[in-house]
Amino acid sequence: MTPANNSADNDELWTADDLSSYLKIPKKTLAHWRLHGTGPPWLHIGKHVRYRPSDVRSWLTEAST
Repeated sequence: MTPANNSADNDELWTADDLSSYLKIPKKTLAHWRLHGTGPPWLHIGKHVRYRPSDVRSWLTEAST
């Protein structure tokens, strides 16, 4: 999946790698945000972290206002 090219929300969730690529930030920054309760909402699915694209876009909109 290429999140930057995914213009329509669908049922696919993004991995930390996907979001890191989309935001052009290190995965370590995402881990730091999760640890401190900042950054976009995320899901725990078993031992895996996932992000809903719609949540990420909402978070970006709120963060830029």
